[in-house]
Amino acid sequence: MIDELFAKFEGAFAENTIRGYRHDFDQFAKWCSNEGVHPLPAPSVSIATHIDALSETHKAASIRRRINALSTIYRLGRMEDTTKDPDVTLAMKRMHRKLGRAQKQAKPLTKLYLDKMIEAQDDSPCGLRNKILLLMGYETMRRRAELVGFEFSDVTCLLNGKPALRLRFSKADQYGEGRLIGISKDLEGLIAKWRNLVGGEGKILRSVDKHGNIGEKLEPSAVSYILRQVQANITLPGNKKPRQWTGHSFRLGAAVDLVESGYTIEQVMRKGDWKSAQAGLRYVMAE
Repeated sequence: MIDELFAKFEGAFAENTIRGYRHDFDQFAKWCSNEGVHPLPAPSVSIATHIDALSETHKAASIRRRINALSTIYRLGRMEDTTKDPDVTLAMKRMHRKLGRAQKQAKPLTKLYLDKMIEAQDDSPCGLRNKILLLMGYETMRRRAELVGFEFSDVTCLLNGKPALRLRFSKADQYGEGRLIGISKDLEGLIAKWRNLVGGEGKILRSVDKHGNIGEKLEPSAVSYILRQVQANITLPGNKKPRQWTGHSFRLGAAVDLVESGYTIEQVMRKGDWKSAQAGLRYVMAE
């Protein structure tokens, strides 16, 4: 039954969203199996117990995501949504009082640090790929899944002739209306050089192994891994320790720089595809 339901999700949700729903459901189903509970739908008291157990090992945001996934699965599977029961509501309140609601924000990767990281890259295939990832992440302010989705065929021009990347899908554009995002001449040049090296079409960002062999694509999870590798090999101003940047640091760093250069919160929201001023302010004020 669950496999049939997830098959219906194909095309209706982004691949990453489906993958997240599946992971959360599988983890919950495994817990239910150990508890002797049927997960479709699980009794509200069991979900409440699960929340209490998760609060010992998980962050509040992860728990909210799991319960939201279960709610979506139950609703779209035409089942009773037991996540809306008062038992679950009270368990969530207990969890939030225990863990707090605030999410840990990524550290902003601003232009000052970005330039240091780019300067540290060599001209090897891995170094060239890293330069593109760093510039593309900062200039486009895209999420990890959106970054790795760009293809060589997405390189185009704005009406004024300046280079751009075509964003075909995003978290804020689930129906693929698309839009153009301006990029620098430097990034355009690096992509052209990379394309000549790769020798074909397909994804711009790709895996590169320790021997310099280039793969066909890059997984979203690899973005943060590459950032950890890059930041471990740089010297920050004042000999500061690396800041543990993640894939989300691009958006935050660019937002901070834009505000400091005179952009309004509304303008930053549009560039970063944030839906609310509250979200935009949270990112900018996180530093």
